[in-house]
Amino acid sequence: MSIVTSKTTTYKFVTADQFRVAARQSRDAAAGLAVRMGAVARVEAGPTGRTKKFTVSTADIDRAGDTINQDGWDTSAYLKNPVVLWSHRDRELPIAKTLQLAVESGALTAVCEFATADMNPLAESILQMVSGGFLRACSVGFVPLEWSWVEEAGGRFGIDYKRQELLEWSITPVPCNPNCLGMGDDEEEEAAAKAADAATLLALERMAKQLGRKLVESNNGVPASSPAAHEKHEPYQRLEHARRRLALVELGG
Repeated sequence: MSIVTSKTTTYKFVTADQFRVAARQSRDAAAGLAVRMGAVARVEAGPTGRTKKFTVSTADIDRAGDTINQDGWDTSAYLKNPVVLWSHRDRELPIAKTLQLAVESGALTAVCEFATADMNPLAESILQMVSGGFLRACSVGFVPLEWSWVEEAGGRFGIDYKRQELLEWSITPVPCNPNCLGMGDDEEEEAAAKAADAATLLALERMAKQLGRKLVESNNGVPASSPAAHEKHEPYQRLEHARRRLALVELGG
């Protein structure tokens, strides 16, 4: 079943795990939340020396088990202010502007023009590093408008984003960065990010406990003598998945 949320005028960026927690609660809890997802991009030369063509999003399954439907992009608002950022730093000057944005061969592609060195010295450095092959990752910031859960027995556990509004895209050193909330030195933002991470951790702990009880129930009330005894059961597989995600949150990854 697809879950649909309405557009709003203000957004708060959260990690993929934090969005999962909110989306599990209710549609209203997920309204106004924006997510960032990245990938190693295909980079091609543009029509001039200061332009590059990036594959900024694909339909591939990412490290969190999520996918983005590339035919579901709403880019109308973004194209009114088509800036390209460095590592989602929206409080700093943009490094480039998007000239063309399109879905080609099942992927969202963008042709961008980098700012000159006198406009933004950082833009020149990033252009040179992209040209030299040192930077190849991109990340999209978007608002989920419609999505569905995927819970496969013994397989993927994630979200399929079906429709989404593009807010921005960035060139980044590492794709799919879960710590993308830190966009400045503001103490209030930092405190909010830490509180959201704590809420995610608590939710995953509760999930692990609930799945643990289901594992016992699937064994007729008898605790498993060893993990291998029940690794074929779906509750066990989901429990292990939750524990792995819990470990990632604890490590900050």
